[in-house]
Amino acid sequence: MVTALADNDMRIERLRARSMPQVNASAVYYGPYIGEFAFEIMGAAVNRRDVALRSGWRVTVCSRPDREALHSDYCTKFIGHDIDCPGDCTNARPMPPVSEIERWLPQDGCRVVRPRDYGDRRWPGKYIVYGKSSPEWAGAVVIHARNRPYCEWRNWPVAKWHRFARFMAHRFAGRRLVCIGTKAQALGVERCADLRGADLQVQMDILHTAGATGGFCLGESSGAMHLAEHCGCPVLVWCGGDDGEMERTARWYREAWNPHGVLAHAHRWGDWQPPLDAVKAWVGDFAKERGL
Repeated sequence: MVTALADNDMRIERLRARSMPQVNASAVYYGPYIGEFAFEIMGAAVNRRDVALRSGWRVTVCSRPDREALHSDYCTKFIGHDIDCPGDCTNARPMPPVSEIERWLPQDGCRVVRPRDYGDRRWPGKYIVYGKSSPEWAGAVVIHARNRPYCEWRNWPVAKWHRFARFMAHRFAGRRLVCIGTKAQALGVERCADLRGADLQVQMDILHTAGATGGFCLGESSGAMHLAEHCGCPVLVWCGGDDGEMERTARWYREAWNPHGVLAHAHRWGDWQPPLDAVKAWVGDFAKERGL
């Protein structure tokens, strides 16, 4: 969630400094957020804690237009920006120029808070359970089939997802299968209700309901999987990389970024491409522990 670009950090901080003439101003501005979704979820909890400690603040949050639901409980004004950036924690290129950041910084003297880099530990925050009960999704099995146009090697092929969905429809007959995410960065797979692109609040309601009624969420490591935990939904997740990366990722899902202590199984496959039989076995172990 670090909003500054690594190569331009000092220039951006100078831009921010120009917008902070009142250090103790009661008006505070968080953003603009251009980082990855998971870091912003963590950031919202820290912001929420800060705001709760300082009653009477006028709070503005600037982020992508579809992320307002993350912040609506504590901000008084939300601004949706149009900065074109996939997330500065992904090493994706090209990154937006400094002028794009400057354009979204406030000019009214309110105090600007630079989003933090959370690393692999939980920061002191006020963590809420996102989402509300929606009976039509009771017991749902939620799939986030990652399909980003960058870091493509992390995406499971669509043909494999379809085969997997057929297995899941048989294994969990009687339960609704649901695909979530954005249409630009996630797949819709057969046998699943396609809720990609639905309002973020709706997707949080699905995750919350699934978690409270015996369901769960699965997929490659992604922001959506972190969101599931913040909605109180158990997760089965896999990633790639070496043992060190896996240890860090597992710690995020099982402990550091799992504020509500939901059941989390985290698996590693070095090249991000586990065979179908391996994922089926993971599902079996997870379902047994979940009591399904």
